[in-house]
Amino acid sequence: MGNFFILLGYGNEGQHRKSVHGDIVGIKIKGYKGRGTFARGIHPPDNKHLSRDVPIRVMPTPDKVVLSLHQNVGTPCKAVVKARQTVQWGELVGEGSSFVSAALHASVPGTIQRPMRITLVNGRHMDALPIKTKGESSTAVSANLT
Repeated sequence: MGNFFILLGYGNEGQHRKSVHGDIVGIKIKGYKGRGTFARGIHPPDNKHLSRDVPIRVMPTPDKVVLSLHQNVGTPCKAVVKARQTVQWGELVGEGSSFVSAALHASVPGTIQRPMRITLVNGRHMDALPIKTKGESSTAVSANLT
């Protein structure tokens, strides 16, 4: 079966591409490159002029970071650290437990707090590891920028 599209005018904003079955399969917006399908994607303007002359800044380290143990479409990783354990930047805190699973590393140095459940915006509940940061970790990050 072929792929048939119906182009619908959408004012001056752009056009939706719909299949003959009524499914939206792409959006063509006026002024954007590309055909508006996901095969080629749409290419919004990069607006580099907004930040071209602005220097890169290292953000301050937050007081607390919460790392979700579910970082992919597979199964959540298993925590390999305990509460009150001190971790360094980049240290393994969660180990992949199955074929489709990802390891998790500490993004800041600090102390692991009691594991918790968090609720995502879609209503799904996840296990998470909170880390109470100690000091400023910008030295580790800025060393990798140069």
